[in-house]
Amino acid sequence: MATPIIQRSLLRIAWVFYVRVEDIDFNMRFGTDLKASFVSDFSENELDQIAFDVQEMREGIGNKNGDKNEVETVGDFCALMENFQAVNYAGCCRLLKRWEKEVTVSKKPQWRRFLFKLIGL
Repeated sequence: MATPIIQRSLLRIAWVFYVRVEDIDFNMRFGTDLKASFVSDFSENELDQIAFDVQEMREGIGNKNGDKNEVETVGDFCALMENFQAVNYAGCCRLLKRWEKEVTVSKKPQWRRFLFKLIGL
């Protein structure tokens, strides 16, 4: 039985990569098993979103210059999220709220998504 924070992390990964939660394994690797749908210099893809989440968790923990290869698997992502919750509970709650907001904002027009992303909602 996974803890609630691990379940939320798995839901985030499933939402970002458009896969079912049941299909996600802790040993799946970002970039090989979970691939980006496109590569572009001008817009974010799935791997960029995960990298942004990892960076935000590291900053909340106080490890801004962590090893870029530290989070290679789904298990690493979940472990970092658990560590983030233990060290900075308020920051973890803010991150979870942002994730929830992204799910609801995606149903709105693109200009609203851009505006919400620009102002940090």
